[in-house]
Amino acid sequence: MTTSDTLLARAKDPVSQLLALAEEQRLLLQQQQKQQSSSSESATSNNLDPFQPGWLNRLALCDSLSRLLFLDMETALDRKFEQELWNVCFKEPVAAAQREAKLAGSSGQAKLAALLEYGIGFYTNLLHELCTVFQVSLPCRKRQSHGPVLEPVVLRVKAKWPTAGSLAYLCQHCLVHLGDLCRYQRRLDQAKLYYNWAVQTCPSNGHPFNQLAILASQEENRQVATFFHYIRAMSCATPFTAARANLEKLLTSQAHSAKTCLSAAGSGHERPGVLFLHYHALLIAARDVARAKQLWDAFVAAYALRPDTNWEDCVHLVAIHAFAMHRMLAQGEPDNSELLLLQRQATAQLMELLADISHAALASSIPAAAAAAAALASPPQLAGLHTLLRWCNLKPAASLQHQRGLARLACLLNRLQSILIANQASQSVSNDWEQRCLLLPEMQLLQGFLPLFPKLRSVQQQQQQQSKPSQQKLAQLSSDSIGQLRANACVQFGLRLAASLPACLLAQQAPGSDATAAWSFTAPADTAAAGPAAVNKQEKHSTTPPKRPNARQHNVALQSLLSNRGPSAQAAAASATPASPVSTSSAEDSASSSSTQPRGKLVLSSEIARSI
Repeated sequence: MTTSDTLLARAKDPVSQLLALAEEQRLLLQQQQKQQSSSSESATSNNLDPFQPGWLNRLALCDSLSRLLFLDMETALDRKFEQELWNVCFKEPVAAAQREAKLAGSSGQAKLAALLEYGIGFYTNLLHELCTVFQVSLPCRKRQSHGPVLEPVVLRVKAKWPTAGSLAYLCQHCLVHLGDLCRYQRRLDQAKLYYNWAVQTCPSNGHPFNQLAILASQEENRQVATFFHYIRAMSCATPFTAARANLEKLLTSQAHSAKTCLSAAGSGHERPGVLFLHYHALLIAARDVARAKQLWDAFVAAYALRPDTNWEDCVHLVAIHAFAMHRMLAQGEPDNSELLLLQRQATAQLMELLADISHAALASSIPAAAAAAAALASPPQLAGLHTLLRWCNLKPAASLQHQRGLARLACLLNRLQSILIANQASQSVSNDWEQRCLLLPEMQLLQGFLPLFPKLRSVQQQQQQQSKPSQQKLAQLSSDSIGQLRANACVQFGLRLAASLPACLLAQQAPGSDATAAWSFTAPADTAAAGPAAVNKQEKHSTTPPKRPNARQHNVALQSLLSNRGPSAQAAAASATPASPVSTSSAEDSASSSSTQPRGKLVLSSEIARSI
């Protein structure tokens, strides 16, 4: 039994004893550092040499702080002992070892490698003890149900049981710093794995997103991912404070590059993602509407020719666009300002662009309406369109340009319905369709993102138990299920958008009492605008309907249906709906138609509060 174990066994109040012991160790460490700085001997060597007092004092402080985290986690976290543990015992010695490694060569590299290995072992063991003592299941670790387990010292004394939020925060803290230590070792893939596990553990905390942004900035052609992770670090329940300065620096750099790009007339040769970032940088940092409009037009043309082949990249674009609009509205941008009007116009054009490319991909892969539903998961732009439709339905009037008909979106929604009906997937739409859509990969990627989920709630123990079946369903989702869920989500959010903004989109149900009958989506003839030309010109998308003097009157039945979601109410609304005009879609489409970081509320990976 060690000296600290003996003190714990004899003390009536182990927490008070450890607090006094930790304070004494801090004073010893400070005195040692002053002596080393005033002497001719290298302070770095003494701090890293395992036989020197400086290193031994750090180990003793490390042991005391880790025990305090177990005995009274709430008090320890309130006093930020977990940050002191990382900064004093690991971050500062690692920085000193890195400086020595540049000067001392191989001997310094050996000391750095040993220190990093010790840190990885320490935090791995700390995480293991947390999960064992407090019975925690993490994405990277399952509960140990059998086999020998070393008894932590905390089991020999009476410990205070922490809250779920504090426990999740501390587990995430361990995962983040395991990723940091792997990043110092240049094991970038392993570091990314730890950061992603930290995100899944508690997506409402912005720290791991900031670390993912740092990791992406070290890779080539990853500017969009870097921007995305920085906005995720800021747009969560507990934002990471250093991410704001990092994002402002990135925006300033991108705005300068955008002006250089325009002056050199080289925007046509840039990648679409770079043009997209240049546009938002000019809009947010420089507030240059004229140049931003030029870059947006260049992006639309470039993206139509070279669209994303990965759904994550497409969702990144939508999230960045939503963040820019969310920031403008939060800062009180006037409703008639040029910046807001341009961003609303860009939202409508982006929606049409994604719908046009998705329609072309479905037309090429599904020549007949009765083809396999697995092809619904093939267009990566469909994931971005689902995300964009979900976000626009939060504040339709503030997000979209009101006088722009969404003709390409209407054409795509008609095609999606024809495919779903041909595969009898439309009958699976139930009252919990929106909750089931949270299992889609794009929604898992955006957990805790406030512009998309503004009504986040803390998760109680009962909700954690209910989340386990959701995780099992997520693992069992096939490509067919993903495609059908995504297509159903696009159609359902399209119906809501039509009810909110009939000047942009109209929806009417075919006559009859069947609640699963197809809807006919059209764009008002007097506001329809030509979408981006991403599809083959030989394929005929749709024709616009005749001009309707009162477009809102045609959506009265739809609004009534959406206000009563029960199956019986749907059937009644369907039977009361007047006969719809001929669909504007083609015959094929309409066939049956590490700084100081505060703790935040816990939002576990499988729980996203309903926000709509």
